[in-house]
Parts: sequence; structure tokens; C-alpha cells
Amino acid sequence: MRIPGGAVLGLIAALSFVPPAAAGIFPYPIETFELENGLLVVMVAMPTPGVVQYQTFVRAGSRNEIEPGRSGYAHFFEHMMFRGTRRFPGPVYGERLNRLGSDGNASTGNDLTVYHMTLPSTGLAAAIELEADRFQNLDYDREQFRKEAGAILGEFEIGRASPWSILEEKRLEKAFRAHPYGHTVIGYEADVRAMPDGFDYSRQFFDRYYRPENCVVLITGDFDARQAEELIRRDYGGWRRGAPAPPVPVEPPLAGPVRDAIEWAGPARPILDISFRTPAYGEQDRTVAALQMLRELVFGETSPLHRSLVLEERVVESLHASFDLQRDPYLFTISAELKDPKDFAVVEARILAALEEAGRIPVDAARLDRAKRRWEASLLLSLETPGGVAWRLSDFISLTGDPRSLDRHAENLRAVTREDLMEAARTYLVPERSVTLTLVGKEERP
Repeated sequence: MRIPGGAVLGLIAALSFVPPAAAGIFPYPIETFELENGLLVVMVAMPTPGVVQYQTFVRAGSRNEIEPGRSGYAHFFEHMMFRGTRRFPGPVYGERLNRLGSDGNASTGNDLTVYHMTLPSTGLAAAIELEADRFQNLDYDREQFRKEAGAILGEFEIGRASPWSILEEKRLEKAFRAHPYGHTVIGYEADVRAMPDGFDYSRQFFDRYYRPENCVVLITGDFDARQAEELIRRDYGGWRRGAPAPPVPVEPPLAGPVRDAIEWAGPARPILDISFRTPAYGEQDRTVAALQMLRELVFGETSPLHRSLVLEERVVESLHASFDLQRDPYLFTISAELKDPKDFAVVEARILAALEEAGRIPVDAARLDRAKRRWEASLLLSLETPGGVAWRLSDFISLTGDPRSLDRHAENLRAVTREDLMEAARTYLVPERSVTLTLVGKEERP
């Protein structure tokens, strides 16, 4: 299924005729099987002649860094996995990827670490051989470990050149006291600086989470499913299960609203950042779907608040909200870049008033319908390529272990009512659940 980029408006109009009870939104057949060792394999055949995406992802991210002083190790392995094995050392692994015409890479999030490559379909057998080997036989010594830890420290220091990085650190620190969501994916500064001495712990972390029952192989695009299954059973079948991973700490409720102020040493626009503790991803009700809709309806570019603050009064340079789906309770965050710090109180009051109104006054039904159709159009446009399909599915598989949860989430979004929106706003987007930060630069922005 290919949707030309210029067809967005037409697609939105067409979606207005899709009833809430329509079949699942995901347009391709999904086939799954599980090896005896617990490895889940998800295969999605697509009409993308000659192109395939191969992903292996670990259902572990910064969420799973539970020991004090050991943050950043999920991100560390995003780097270290490219050191290779005794059979295929790093340079050999990279050279083989190049010969396949692949652009293999990796990324780390709160809940998962993803290793991905796009390659010609003719290279799938070689990709399976390479990936099966490195996930079971990663090999590195202390010197290689220390060298990579030094590179990560450099990445950390580059990131801290942005005021947004400091803001994120402070937001998470204030919002979470027990849960590992309290640190960024790259980790606490002290932990990153101490990482060169963490070789022994790194082996423990790898043995704990890089196990078949905690990993998923996801193949999308043009490939022979039966051949792929045969190769995966052969190459991954000997991978042994690990011991049960320790539980993730439960975060207690916020003890009332939290506030703090940040002084940034360099030039920066004043930033107002308001976050609210929200529930974990779930399919049992429409709360998470309602919060996703509120993000666009209250703070999106078509919202009355955006129009007044950014376009008409021009006291705010930019206004946006984020609400990521997470395995454990996380945050709904509104960030506003102001032109003058004297407007902090006014802008904060306007944001809180907009949320209070969202919990009290039903949104216009036509606006809600348009927001739903825009979400569906955006989803379908993201499913044009094997890579787009793999990324969308990996998000939902990491949350639930089931690729079909994407369809169930779409059903919840289609079914969201105006009453659902008001209930979600009244329950979660309220001052007593908030963390409010301000950031002001010490130098004027040029």
C-alpha cells in the first residue's frame, strides 16, 4: 500500500467515511511464531519489491537500569553491539553490512533498544546469520569497553550543550524519585563518568536482558516467510533463556505540585515547561487515547491556545505538547518558548486555564472528528515503507508484546468521546499532579 505524500488531504477526507467499527487499521497481514526459548518473531509481508527491513529489539531501556550508580547501560549496548563477535569482529561485521548494501544502526529509548537494518531481500539470509551471532556471542574486552565508554562521555557532553537537555534532566529528576524514568536515556552524569570502570557490571547487564525471551525479531517487506522462519529456527534455536530480571521499582504518587527554576549559563529563550504524571499504556479503557487527542486539541497548531499565544499575541515563540506511550506511568509535557521571562506567570495561567476548560466544556465534535482523521492519515502515511512499518510495530510490541495492539489502540482512538476527553483532563492534567520548571539564560539570545 503506497500513499503519495501529496494525497494527505484526500486521505483525510476519505477517512471521514470509515465507521468506528471498521476493520483494524493496519493494512498488512501479520504472522508470528515463537521459538521454544521464548524468542518472538513477527513477519509482515509488504509489496516493496526487493527491499526488506530486519529489526531485533530488546524490551529493555533506561527503565531497566535499576541499580544505583548504573544508569546509561542500555544506551551503552546500543554502541557496544557493533564491536562484534569472535566469528564476525566489528570491522568484519561492518564490511559484511556494506557488501549487503545495508544501513544498519541502533537506538535506545525508555522501554526498548532497537537494532535495525534496511537491505535487499537477497541479503536476508546473511542478515539473519550476522544478527543471530552477535546477539548470542557479543565479545569485547576491558580495553574496548573503556574506549566505548569514553565515546559515550563525549556524546553526553555534546548533548549538555543544549538547554533542552538540562531541562529534560531536571524534569525527570523532579517527576520520579524511585522509578528509573528519573534519569535520561544516556544516564546521570556521575554514572557516565564512572562507566569506564563498569566492565564487570556491563557483562551482568547484557546477560540479564539480552536473552531470547526478552527480544523480538521483526521482519517487514519483500521476503519468503517460510525461508525466513527456517533460517531463524536454525540460527536462533540454540540461544538459551536467562534468569528472571529483577522488578522495576514502582513510583509513588507526587506529593502535590512541584516547582523549580533553572539558570542556563548561555544564551537561550525563556522556557516554561509543565508536566503531569499520567498512566502507563493500557488498552482496557480509552484514557491513553483521550490524552493523545487532548495533546493536539488543546496544544496543536490548530488549537485556540496556540493561535492566541503564538500567532495573535506573539508572547510565545513556540508551543508544543508531548505524550509518549510508555510501559509504566510517565508524563504529559507542555513546553513553551517565551520572548520575555516576565510573561511566565501569564502563560502558565493560560495553559492551566485551557486544561481546566478541557475538563469542563465538551470539545466541538467536528474538531474531535478531524483530529481522529488526521491521526489515522498520519499513521497510514508512516506505513509506506518496511522501515516505517517496523518502527510503528516495534513501539507497540515493546509495550504489550503483541503487534496487534496497534489495531486495538487505533480502535480506542476512533472510539474516544468528548466525555472521555473531559474525564482524562479532570483526572490527570491538574495542578496537583504537575511539575513546573522555568529556564532562563544568563546571556541574551542573539
